[in-house]
Amino acid sequence: MKPQYAEQRSFRDVRRGIALIGVGHASLAGRRFTCEGVRVEAMEYRDLALLVRALRNDEVGRVGDASWMAREERLVLRLCDRLIAKSSLLPAKPGTVFASRSELNETAKQTYGRWRRALGRVMGKQEWLVLGYAGPHSAPAACGSAVLGKVLVGRRSVIGAPFADLWHALSSVAAQGRLIVPRDPRAAFGAALLVAAEHATAFRHTMLRAVAECAATGVTVYYAGPRAPFHFT
Repeated sequence: MKPQYAEQRSFRDVRRGIALIGVGHASLAGRRFTCEGVRVEAMEYRDLALLVRALRNDEVGRVGDASWMAREERLVLRLCDRLIAKSSLLPAKPGTVFASRSELNETAKQTYGRWRRALGRVMGKQEWLVLGYAGPHSAPAACGSAVLGKVLVGRRSVIGAPFADLWHALSSVAAQGRLIVPRDPRAAFGAALLVAAEHATAFRHTMLRAVAECAATGVTVYYAGPRAPFHFT
């Protein structure tokens, strides 16, 4: 997933800092949350709320390490998925770190307009993730991560049956759909669907029917949602 909110710092430059978890509606401002044993503050910025956390002294030297990034991704995923039911939210790229609050404020000043427009696009909507496998397959860990993978551009014609039918059925009900290069190289199909809350029931019925039709052909499909809109920010 490309950085959506700010240029990511060089990790070696971080001595003390603050991590951006996401950008939300002003209704979240002033609130505090605990997730994965970490305290997160919703800091008011004009008519937005910036979900941030201070880096602890014992983790500053580990920022950017694989284990640190994995934990940060879990934090972003679980907190954003929890809050999406309460308010419109833009998840940040896990690992977006600033050296100070003033540096975050400067970035917010430059990015404010883009944040507001993006919040407007996802307001009242949630994301569903779908992975397809050719043949029987155990449940993938990829559905438990914040993102499925890189968004495909201009290659929709390469979807093979029966996933082409699945894609058509789901994207016809969703507000927006994006094909994804799955993190799991064994997956034959990946997609992220942005669904309006008022169409959630219709989307779920369509998805269950389409997944059952796929299963009848011998392929395996997994889905996860509703979730924060990681692929649409």
